[in-house]
Amino acid sequence: MSESLFASFRDTLLRRPSPEDFRAVLLAGPLGAFVTATLAIVFAAIYGSSGNGIVIYLWAGATTLLSLFAYLRGRRAARRRVDYVSQSGAVRIVTFSLLLAVPWAALALLVLGRADPPQQMIALMICAGMSAGGAFALHRALIAAIAYIGLVLSSVALAFLLREHGEMWPVAAYTLLYALSLGAFTFLASKIVKAQEASNQELTQLVDDLHAAHEEISLMAFVDSTTDLPNRSVFGRQIHDFIAESEADTEFVVLLLDLDGFKNVNDGIGYHAGDELLQIVAQRLRECLRPEDAVARLWADEFALVLRGLSVDLAMERAREIITAVSEPTVIDGRAIYPNASVGGAVFPRDAESENELIRKATIALHRAKETGRGRSMMYDGAMSARIAEVDRLEHDLHIALLERQIEIFYQPKIDLATGAPLGAEALVRWRHPESGLLTPDQFLPVAADRGMMLDVSAHIFEVIAADLVSWRESGRSFGKIAINIHPLDLVSPKGLMENLRQMINIGVQQGEVGLEITEGCFVGRDTDEAALALDAIHDMGFELSLDDFGTGHASLSHLRNLPIQEIKIDRAFVNGICTNQHDLAIVSATIEIARCLNLRTVAEGVETVDQIEALRAVGADIGQGYHWCRPVPAEEYLTFFSAQQARWGKSTEQRVSG
Repeated sequence: MSESLFASFRDTLLRRPSPEDFRAVLLAGPLGAFVTATLAIVFAAIYGSSGNGIVIYLWAGATTLLSLFAYLRGRRAARRRVDYVSQSGAVRIVTFSLLLAVPWAALALLVLGRADPPQQMIALMICAGMSAGGAFALHRALIAAIAYIGLVLSSVALAFLLREHGEMWPVAAYTLLYALSLGAFTFLASKIVKAQEASNQELTQLVDDLHAAHEEISLMAFVDSTTDLPNRSVFGRQIHDFIAESEADTEFVVLLLDLDGFKNVNDGIGYHAGDELLQIVAQRLRECLRPEDAVARLWADEFALVLRGLSVDLAMERAREIITAVSEPTVIDGRAIYPNASVGGAVFPRDAESENELIRKATIALHRAKETGRGRSMMYDGAMSARIAEVDRLEHDLHIALLERQIEIFYQPKIDLATGAPLGAEALVRWRHPESGLLTPDQFLPVAADRGMMLDVSAHIFEVIAADLVSWRESGRSFGKIAINIHPLDLVSPKGLMENLRQMINIGVQQGEVGLEITEGCFVGRDTDEAALALDAIHDMGFELSLDDFGTGHASLSHLRNLPIQEIKIDRAFVNGICTNQHDLAIVSATIEIARCLNLRTVAEGVETVDQIEALRAVGADIGQGYHWCRPVPAEEYLTFFSAQQARWGKSTEQRVSG
C-alpha cells in the first residue's frame, strides 16, 4: 500500500504538467501576485514605523515590484494558446512559483528572527496563509506547489531555529509538519482534479460517441446506405411538404422507376455488382434532376422522383429522358451491363392529394408500364384502378374456386392425320365461374401467376387430371395419351412440379398415359441450363415432353438441340394460312422436315378445314388438333368422342402414340 502510494506520489511529482495544468497556474498567477503586493503594502503600512522599518519598507517595495512583474508576465502568458508543455515550460512554472514565494521567505527571515512578538505573530500568520494559498493555487503543478510551500515554510523553520540558539525548535518542527500536511493536501488535490478531469473526458467522449451514434442512426434511418439517397421515410415527408407548400393550381408529378431485369445482375454477377449498378443509377438520376426536384430509393431496385413545376406532358418527356439516361450501358467487373427501366407516374392533385395515394397510384402505373413491355413510362389513369379492382376480385374468386373445385379440365382430341384415328387429347383448364360463366386460361392464369397462386392452381390441375385418368382406366375405357400444359412458373421452382408428377404416379397414373407440353416462356429470361436439368429429370421419370408453339419464339432451334423433347407442336398461326400463304406453308414444311430429321413427332394445332388436313398430310405432318374434329369438351364428352372415333377407325393408334 505504502509502496503504491509512494509510486503514485513520485509519478505525480515527475509528471510534466498538461496544457490544462499550465493554463490553471497561469490564471492563478496574477491573483497571487496581486495578493502578495497587497499584503506587503499593508504589512509595511502597519509596521514600517518600528525599529527595523527601513528594512520592511525596502522589503515591501521590492515585493511590490516583483509582484507587478509577475502580474504582467502572468497576464500576457494567460492570453497565449497552450497545446503542449515542454520541459522548459515546466521549469518556468517552478521558477514562477519560487518567484512568488521569495517575498514570504524573506519576510520570515527578516521578521521572525529579530522583530517584536506582534510583528512575528502577524508575519507567521501571513507566511502560513500564503503557503496554504500557494498550495491551493498551484496544486495542478505538484512540483511547483511543493517548491513554493517548501521555500516559504523552510524559511520559517530556519528563522525559528536561528532564534535564541535553537530554543524554538518545536515551532520549527511544527512548521515542517505543517509543510508536509500542505504537501499531502496538494498531492491529494492534484489526484482528485486529475480523476475528475479523466471522468469529464470519459463523459465527454461518451457524449461524443452517443452523438456520433445518434447521427449514424439518423443517417441509417433516413439515408439509403447503398446509394446515399434519401429513403422511403424521407421521401414521404418530402411529398407531404411539397403538398403543404403547393398552391391550389400547382401540380407536381411523382414518378416511380423500377430497373427491369435487376435480379439477373444479382444472380449472374453477384450482389456487389447489383449494389454498384444501383449506385450508378442513383448518380444518373441525380444528374437528371433540377434543384427543386427530389429523388429517393424506396427499396430493392425501385427509385422515386418528384418533378415540380412541370406539366404532365413535360413530365412524361422528362420521364423518357430519365429512362434513356438510366439505360446507358455500363461495365461492372469487366462485364457489360445494359440496364433498362420502367416508369410510372401520378399527378398531384389530379390523381391524389396525399403522399400515400400518390405513391400507390404511381405504383399502379409502374406495374402497367411493365406489363405492356417494360422500358416504358406511363401516367396513372382511372382505368388502371378499375383493372386492379378487377384483378383483386378475380384473385378472391380464384381462392374460392380452388376450395369449391370450380376449376375443371376440358379435353381436346388429337387425331392421327394418316388414319383419322384418335390418339389422345390435350388437357385444357377452364374455370366455371358462378357469375361470369366459363373462363378460359388467358382470363385467369395471369392473375394466378401475378398473385402467387400458380403453384396451387397447378397442383389442382394435376389432381383433377390424375383422378380422371385413374377413373377411366378402372372403368375399362380407352382415352389415349393426355398432354398437360406446364406453366413457366412451374419450372421456376420445379420442386412443386416434381411433387405433382410423383403424386400422379402414387395414385396409379402410368407415365405412358401422360405427356407434358412446354413453351419457350419456360426459358425466356431464365437459366436455360437449369430448366433443362429439371426437364431431364422429368424425362428420366418416364414422361414425354412436347415443345408447344414452335416457331413463335426466338430460339426454338436451340431448344430442339438442348431439351429432351419427343414432339413439336406447330402453332395455329402457321396452320391457319397453310392453304393461302406460301410463307406459312414453307415454314410448316421446314418444321416438319426438321422434326423428321430429329426423329420427333409433329402436331399441327388449330386445324379447322378439310383443305388444311390435306395440306398437312401432303407435307408429312403426323397429328392434327383443332375444331374440325372437336372443340375442348368436358371429360365425359371427350370419352364419348374418343370411343366413337376409335370404333370407327380401330385401335391401332395406341401403338403410334407410344412410339
